[in-house]
Amino acid sequence: MKKIFYITSIGIFSILSSCSSVVGVGESKIGKQQPSLSNTRWEVIGNLKTNARPYISFDPETGMNGNGGCNRIFSQNVIIKSQHGDFSIKNIGITRMACPSMDMNVETNFVKMLESANKYVVDKNTLELYKGNMLLIKLHKN
Repeated sequence: MKKIFYITSIGIFSILSSCSSVVGVGESKIGKQQPSLSNTRWEVIGNLKTNARPYISFDPETGMNGNGGCNRIFSQNVIIKSQHGDFSIKNIGITRMACPSMDMNVETNFVKMLESANKYVVDKNTLELYKGNMLLIKLHKN
């Protein structure tokens, strides 16, 4: 029993210490001055194993609009403060078209991440959205 506890403790400690020692470029910029997101469009980076290509754009007049992978998404309840990289999108509206289930899963997760994010970092052509210090999603500027 003691051996199992000891091995488990070492495994958990290794995982925690490796996570805390990794600091990405974006993480070191959290809470610092960021470029404006006005009049920009950002597409999700990565292989989604689906045809869904979620993207968002920001406009000072209309707020956020884009595509979650199948349906159009939008919100006028957007707060973006470049001084400290504050980010908030609430009450995201979604059209309700019939979509393949895999695309719907991508869309559901994309919208949840957007509504969870509270910080943003722009590094060249990459937008990183964070919840606290946890990276939620990366997007590429189009």
